[in-house]
Amino acid sequence: MQSPIAGISHVIQLAVAPLFLLTVIATMINAMNTRLGRIIDRRRRAQDSLHTADAAQAADLHAELQMLHRRSHLSYLDILMSRPPRCSSASSSPAPLSAR
Repeated sequence: MQSPIAGISHVIQLAVAPLFLLTVIATMINAMNTRLGRIIDRRRRAQDSLHTADAAQAADLHAELQMLHRRSHLSYLDILMSRPPRCSSASSSPAPLSAR
């Protein structure tokens, strides 16, 4: 038979584990969101520079804009894919403590 302290520590572990998981997911999404913001800022600067560029610079800026467009698209996908999966049915929820 488990001691009451061991049971309490197990319940605390079960209660705190989802909190750590959510913190990690939120930190990852925040980092990816910051990266996406930097990509968008760089893209805006390149678009502003495009108006005053000569032909050679314009070609380089168009190539950079294409690369930044691809990076922003991949960043959006990263953020979308990093969210936790949704539970689609009630059967996927954890069993109550009394049933364990």
